[in-house]
Order: sequence, then C-alpha cells, then structure tokens
Amino acid sequence: MAREWKKEYNIGVSIIDSQHQEMFAVMNELDDAISSKKSKMELDGILSSLIDWTKNHFDFEERIFNKLGFTEAKEHERHHKAFKQRLEDLRKKIEQEHEHLQKHLADYLEDWLTNHVYKQDRKFVSLFHKNGIK
Repeated sequence: MAREWKKEYNIGVSIIDSQHQEMFAVMNELDDAISSKKSKMELDGILSSLIDWTKNHFDFEERIFNKLGFTEAKEHERHHKAFKQRLEDLRKKIEQEHEHLQKHLADYLEDWLTNHVYKQDRKFVSLFHKNGIK
C-alpha cells in the first residue's frame, strides 16, 4: 500500500518538508518490499537506509535547534531518540519474526511520522522562519 504525501503534512520549511517526503518514499519502498515478500536481507537493507536517513534528518534538525536556541529542543530530541531506539528494536525483532512485524513496522512508521510532523515539528516553524529558514 503506497503512502501518499499530503499537503497538510508540510510544515512550511521547504528543506524539512523535502526530507519528510523522502522518508515517505523510503516507507513506500519498505511497503513494496514487504508486500512482494522480499528476503530478510533486502528488508534489512531498506531498514538500514531508513535508520541512516532518520539519524541524518534528526541531526540536521537538532543542529539548527541548537544554533537558534529552540526552547523545546530537549523535548523534541527525546522524541527523536525514542523513535531511533524503536526502529532499532523493530529491526532486531524482524530478524526473528518476519511477516507480522514487517507490516507493524510500516504502519508504525507512517503513524509516527505524521503525528510527529503535526505535533512536534510545527513547534519550531516560527523560529525557523524568523531566522530566514523557509
């Protein structure tokens, strides 16, 4: 099931919006791999890409938070840390339980990303815009 990027997911910071859209593309790649019953090795490769992408995206956001003095940076970073840990935990479980967890992972990723964008990422938009990051 392909996940579609919706306009309402945009937060108004183009580089962040582009990165979130890239994450959706990787989630769709993961969904395709799950539905076509790719091997655990192929799924692990896609998940590794997603984990690397996520770390890079979060590092990018956090560097800007620190530079601009985002007052809710620590809370936001806690959300990032919990998500990265959850990805690693799910990756380990996929090695043991293939089919059920794969679908669970794809659903979890979509839920987390959309909720994070709606609730957390919107908190820093005005600060970014005020500092010329659009």
